Amino acid sequence: MEPAPTGQPHAMLAAIDALRGRDAVAAAHMAKHRELLPNDSIAYVVLLNSSASPVFLSQRARLIEGLRKAGLPER
Repeated sequence: MEPAPTGQPHAMLAAIDALRGRDAVAAAHMAKHRELLPNDSIAYVVLLNSSASPVFLSQRARLIEGLRKAGLPER
C-alpha cells in the first residue's frame, strides 16, 4: 500500500521557484499543492511552524515570502 500523497513538497518547490523568479514553474507546483491540500494557507503554515528561535523565524519568513509569491492564500 502506497502512502497518501502530500502537498508539502509541492509547496516548498513552489516557494523556491517563486523566490528565484520562475513564476510559471512556481504556479504549477502551487496548483498541485492546492489540489492535494486545498485548505492550506499562510496562516496555517505560521500556526504549524511556531518557534521562539530567531534563526527559525527568519527561515520561516523566507518560506512564507516564497509561498505568498507563489499564490498561497493568507487564510
